[in-house]
Amino acid sequence: MGYTPAGRRIVRSASDRSKTGALKKLRTKLRDRDDAHCTVAQAVQDWLTYGLHGREEATVTTNRLLAKKLIIPDLGARKLRDLSADDVDA
Repeated sequence: MGYTPAGRRIVRSASDRSKTGALKKLRTKLRDRDDAHCTVAQAVQDWLTYGLHGREEATVTTNRLLAKKLIIPDLGARKLRDLSADDVDA
């Protein structure tokens, strides 16, 4: 998980009646920590920056315009983890 300013390791733990349940809870905690600040706008910006290499310039331009006018204003503030298919369809 990382280290504190004092140099000690940060350790997360979870408990449950079964080992499988404890592992599921621990994975959920770790995923929540990783996804806590990731929004749709950040994911789209990363995709525009790193995911369009090798594409035609017209495709890149079209994708940037669609992201700027449609996706980011409507869905940009949502947490990526909370995004559903219904939200995208709407």
